[in-house]
Formats: sequence, C-alpha cells, structure tokens
Amino acid sequence: MSSVELALGRVEGGRLVRNPLVWLGFGVSALWLREALLNDDAEDRSAYLIGYSLVVPGFFMLCHAALAVLRGRMTGAEELFATVPVTRDRRTVGHGVSTLAAAVTVVCCLAIALVRWIPSWVVLLVFPVLLVLQFTLLGLWYGTVTGWFEWVGSLPTGVVQDGWYGTCSDEPPAYCDLVVSGFERTTPWWHAAYLVALAVWLVTIAVLRHRRDRAAGTAFGGAGAVVVALAVAQQLVLERYSPMVGR
Repeated sequence: MSSVELALGRVEGGRLVRNPLVWLGFGVSALWLREALLNDDAEDRSAYLIGYSLVVPGFFMLCHAALAVLRGRMTGAEELFATVPVTRDRRTVGHGVSTLAAAVTVVCCLAIALVRWIPSWVVLLVFPVLLVLQFTLLGLWYGTVTGWFEWVGSLPTGVVQDGWYGTCSDEPPAYCDLVVSGFERTTPWWHAAYLVALAVWLVTIAVLRHRRDRAAGTAFGGAGAVVVALAVAQQLVLERYSPMVGR
C-alpha cells in the first residue's frame, strides 16, 4: 500500500465523519444506549450493547461508502480518472482504508465490493433488505438453539440458548419457553478478528473488478483462507450447552 491509497483513505474518511446523517444516526444510538442503561433485563441489555445501537449510523455509513465509490460515475467524471496514474484498483484500496473511520468497517467494505461489480445506485436498495434480515432472522429475533450461522454474520447476539422448555404444544394448557443458558465470552474475540479478515477479503473482491493479476489473486485467496480459518476457530470455541435435564 502506497501513500496514494493512504491519502485517499484519509480524505474519504474525513468526508465520512463529517456526514451529518452519520451524526444524526449516532443521536439515535444515544437514545438506544439510554434504553440499555434503564433496562433491567440482562438479555435485552446485551442486545442493546453488542452493537445494535450502531445499526442506524452504520447504515448511513455504508450508503456513504457506496456513493463515494460511485461519485465519479454519477458526476460524469469517471473518464477523467483514466488520465491520472492512480488506477481504479488503487482507488478501491483507498476507499477500503477510508472505512477505518467508520468502525463498522465490514459492511462498508461490502458496499464497496457491490458497487464496484454493479456500478449503480440501485445496489443501495439491497442494503435495507440486509438490514431487515439482520434485525430478524440473523439478529435480534431468535427462535432456535444457538448455531454456527449466528457467528458468520456481522452482529451476533452472543446469547447462548439451551433449547425449548415445556410442552410447546398448540393445545392448551401449554407452556413453551426458549431457555437462555448464558452469554458468549470467548467467541466474540475470535469474531472481531474474523470481521477484520472479512473486510479485507471484501476489498480484494472489489479490487478484482479492475485488476486480476497474480498479486490480486494471491491477496484474494490469502484473505479468503484467513476468513475460513477464523470462521472454523469460532466454531471450535463456541459455547455449547447440553439440553436441560428433565425437560
């Protein structure tokens, strides 16, 4: 990585942190964190504190990152960039560096990869769908025993579930409850490393749109291998509780 990518990352990162919508999103986060402090339920408080309070500003950040990559095309200046010595793949790396200012880096890198391969603002319509999935099937809502799939996303709850307790029948009287056995303490550290590797891998995917030499292929394969290795490591340390006795 040269000074050019670092300079572009610094400029685009500065634009990101000055975006008023991002700060508006942090205002929503402040209200969310306030609810966490006032909530006495440990399970609900965990959901507030693990990162879901950053979902709103994170959404604005990833939209900003996508539009930053599309800026040249949307303003009709993309052809002018062909006259400068900084190629598209190097500018892509620079945009990837700029996401360090976001602290929710992996979703911004996903946005960069998507708009590099599908250079249209229409791609932005995918993000609300992903947001809904994160809040439902992949995130806050959970109705099954803790599984591996929770830790391949970006914001797992960290809740360790034991399973369903009770009759769980449609016929009354019926009592059915999903028992929470505890909260993960070791896996989140592996997950943090996994997210860093995933962000780097997504940037290499974006780079492959404009550069497909041996160096780019090696970076893609190496980053992908690290992602897989860390995903496996998460599963090896994942807390698994036995079903409740007498259920």
